[in-house]
Order: sequence, then structure tokens, then C-alpha cells
Amino acid sequence: MNMKHNSRFNRTSLSLLGSVLLMGLGSTANALGPVEVPETWGGDWSSRPRLTGDWGGVRDEMGKKGVELDANMLLMPGGVMTGGTGTGAEFWGNVDYTLNINTDKLGLWPGGFFKFEGVSSFGTSLNDQVGAIVPTNIASLYPTFNQAGSGLMQASYTQFLSPQFGVTWG
Repeated sequence: MNMKHNSRFNRTSLSLLGSVLLMGLGSTANALGPVEVPETWGGDWSSRPRLTGDWGGVRDEMGKKGVELDANMLLMPGGVMTGGTGTGAEFWGNVDYTLNINTDKLGLWPGGFFKFEGVSSFGTSLNDQVGAIVPTNIASLYPTFNQAGSGLMQASYTQFLSPQFGVTWG
């Protein structure tokens, strides 16, 4: 390898490493590490943090042990009144599910956090009916373009080496 190419490689590597370190230092612990778990997922309909509640106490116990499972659903009805390649109404939806694991609360080792996030989409997109180049909604772009499907969107592990510094892989 010649010296000019090696120098360019070193500068690129240092720039990439510096960017990764700055992103890690600029992030908050909640973005990479611990997820705030409420004292209880239960309560009456108007006060509980999630519609499905505490699952008979199982969700609360999992949270105390550092395991937090969550799901959110986005439902998007839509229609084409005139123009486009067709008219009519369709329905599209996405379910985003997340599993966070805190290794310290689980009794394994301090400062470790796993995060897994998946998405499932369902329904029929309007993209074929509108006659436009751009999609009717961003949610129809993932995990597969313009068709129902499921996919793992994130799998990461963060290890904090001090309260202010951690390293993330994923």
C-alpha cells in the first residue's frame, strides 16, 4: 500500500471514529441505555400508561427485572376521491414492537442494555391508485415497500463503561 493511500485511509478511519464517539457522547442515557419503566403498568383506563395494562402483574414483574416489552399500532385509512389511476378507500397499518433488556436489573452484569425493534405492516397501500411518484405515507415504505410484511429494524447492544460513556454495537 502506498503512503498516500494509507494516509487517506487513516484520516477516514479517524473521522469515522470521531463521529461515532461524538454521537455517543452527545446522546442521553435514555436513548441508548436504560428505558424508564413506570412503577406500575396497571390502573384504571384513564391513568394506565398503556391500553393493555399490567397483564395481571406479569408486565410489572418483567419491568422490575429489566425486561420491557412494548407495542404500538398506527392505523391509517385513506382514499382517492378523484384523479389518480383509480378511486376508492384503503387501509394501512403498522405495528412497532420493542424489547428492551437491562442486564443489571436482570442480575447479569452492570451497564448492559439490549434493544430489539421490529415492524409488521398490514393492509393495502394507496400508492398504486394515486398516480404519484411519491408514496402516500412514509409508513408504507417499511419494512417492505408498498406491501405487507415484517422485519427486524434494530438490534443493538450498549455497554456503559462509566455513567457518561458507553459503546453501542448494532
